[in-house]
Amino acid sequence: MFVRLWMTEKPLTVGPRESLKSVKEMMDLNEIRRIPVVQDGKLLGLVTEGDLRVLPPTRLQESVSRIMVTSVLTVSPYEPLEDAVHKMRSHKVGSLPVVHEEKLVGIITDSDIFHAIETFMEAGADSARLTFDLDGSQNALTLLGALVEEFSLEVDNFVLHRRMANPGRKMAALRVRGSRVEEFVERLWSDGYRVLQVEIPEHEL
Repeated sequence: MFVRLWMTEKPLTVGPRESLKSVKEMMDLNEIRRIPVVQDGKLLGLVTEGDLRVLPPTRLQESVSRIMVTSVLTVSPYEPLEDAVHKMRSHKVGSLPVVHEEKLVGIITDSDIFHAIETFMEAGADSARLTFDLDGSQNALTLLGALVEEFSLEVDNFVLHRRMANPGRKMAALRVRGSRVEEFVERLWSDGYRVLQVEIPEHEL
């Protein structure tokens, strides 16, 4: 998944001569916490709610250029989403302006990341959700492929990652549909896989 699929396109921007008072009003009106400062399509800086909060009221008549952050961490629209998440976590920032060919084309925020995760995991979906543990040396796709076919299940999504506390083991989370989900879970148990979570909608029972 690339950043461009989840970023907010055509974000609200201001010019470097915009007054801080106007910027604060724009933030309040649009319920946003940061605004890119742009001139001729090029990113010059970023002003945040935190920057404005510490200013005395007398300074709100000054221009954005007086307080904007000019060393702005950015991301390309074609970078993988996980790289953007890593940048945000490593630098402890809540957003990244998205720049392509020196032009601002969007912004990706922590809210966009949460939306992406929610979509990946299909939160609120009506399929059964299973989480189980397996040895890191096992091929999860081969295992699941065989079992899903045996029990005639339809896979909505599948996520696999190594456990932080034990890199030698993996954790698999998937959403499946079908009338034999409970049999599938029983097989996992009988084959020695530790099932950590099972959520089965009533219509799947």
